[in-house]
Amino acid sequence: SLSQRVTGEERRLGDGSIESTTQIETIDPANPSGGLRISEIVTEISKPLGNGKVSVERTIKTRDTNGNLTLSQKVAQSVESGK
Repeated sequence: SLSQRVTGEERRLGDGSIESTTQIETIDPANPSGGLRISEIVTEISKPLGNGKVSVERTIKTRDTNGNLTLSQKVAQSVESGK
């Protein structure tokens, strides 16, 4: 049986941004027979700013001790797209 599954999707938003979501599912150690459950969701939004610059915002949600998905990290940066 699978011990981990990673799925990803990418969609283009109306303002030209690209939102990519990666979902990581793992076995819950407290309930191994319960199958896979989402343990982490990483969302990255890339927004073109013009002049070859792109703004990237990455949000990471992980499960807390109560099993709820909560925001664990948010990083925003501006990068040169190199084109």
